[in-house]
Amino acid sequence: MTSVVRLQDADRIITDVLARADRVPRGPEAVVWRRLAAQLDGRPAGFRSAVVANLLALATLDDPADLLVYHELAKAAGHAEVARRQQEALDLAGDGQGLPMTTAVVRRLGGAFRVESALVDAVGISTTADVVSTCGAGVVHLLLAGLPAEPLPDVRPIASVEEMHDLHEHGNAAVWRAHVAAIAAHPWGPYPKHLRELADRAGKPHFGAGAALVAELCRADAEQAERRAVAREIRKLVAESGLSQRAFASAVGTSASRLSTYVTGSVVPSAAMMLRITRTGRRFAEARAVSAG
Repeated sequence: MTSVVRLQDADRIITDVLARADRVPRGPEAVVWRRLAAQLDGRPAGFRSAVVANLLALATLDDPADLLVYHELAKAAGHAEVARRQQEALDLAGDGQGLPMTTAVVRRLGGAFRVESALVDAVGISTTADVVSTCGAGVVHLLLAGLPAEPLPDVRPIASVEEMHDLHEHGNAAVWRAHVAAIAAHPWGPYPKHLRELADRAGKPHFGAGAALVAELCRADAEQAERRAVAREIRKLVAESGLSQRAFASAVGTSASRLSTYVTGSVVPSAAMMLRITRTGRRFAEARAVSAG
């Protein structure tokens, strides 16, 4: 890999996965292997190829060592970047109805806690919890990475412990992604907490933790979008006022340096300051229009 993981590490990951081709079961897993392995043909060792190789292993094999490799990749490049590359590979491979490839990967990552004893033997007890946590977060990021730009149809909320068991045991990535989309659409709403409570009662706390992480990530994204929207509106008001930033800052009763933080979005003004900025901007814009007319 280029800057995030060394090239020799990428080569090690790819070589190790391809060397296990004879262990892939016949049937659906063999089809998945062929589709994903084809994306490695002729490609030099690099971050993308290492992610595809790890994805290939997670989708078709059942080795705890592949969870450690995912942990390595996610720590090096971040969950979001790994998930983006995973989703690209899954799209190229043509994941079918119900997203069976994605489902297999999600189940493997989400089941990391089931192989804790093997992980303890590999990395020691102090690191195992971190690996399990990293893999759990990987589930969330992969489901989020595959959300379409257009809203998904409303999904019927899970209402009972029995339905939670069914969602966990018999659901697939398409169904799970629909519930992720429901949380993403209203990240401050009650559904994430509701799912976490049901998951705890169902004895599946990791499932509830995933719902909470989806909400946390979506709230952070929404807050960043709101911050950018506020900064954009302030820049628009200052521009339409015809004043320099220094003069505009004086008109609203703040310093030029403080107004600059609002304009760049590094600081979000209070509600009272935003109201003052809006009124000031409109007042000067109206006076400017009258003078021009």
